[in-house]
Amino acid sequence: MIFTVDGKTPITGFSNFKTALDKRLQVALEKEGEATRNRIVADLNYRYPGKGYQPFDDKWMTHSLRKTARTLLSRVGVDKSIAEKCLGHIEGGIIGTYDHHEAKLQKRTAFEALAHEVERIVEGGAATVVPLAKA
Repeated sequence: MIFTVDGKTPITGFSNFKTALDKRLQVALEKEGEATRNRIVADLNYRYPGKGYQPFDDKWMTHSLRKTARTLLSRVGVDKSIAEKCLGHIEGGIIGTYDHHEAKLQKRTAFEALAHEVERIVEGGAATVVPLAKA
């Protein structure tokens, strides 16, 4: 379990959690300074034009973390089925019926890749770009 209050019990009382998280994120963002905030906004708006993202505006909800994580997992090349398992989603159909593998190693690798991507965004490092051969 990743989001837990004591390592065993899942988080409950999300409105209180969100209020506390908002305060901590705002303090952290203010501490980092305007340059970090601008870098985050620029990265979001470059990758998702027309969305008008702003860190922690009134549209931000805790579910936004799941959407962001899932998007970033795709960005760093994590397989769809593993990314879905990282979010706790269960596959339906035959796969859901017969495949009960927890994919712990694959999820760990995916979360490490996600952590590196978040770190890259926050620190402002360049993304790894692989030039493609011309057709």
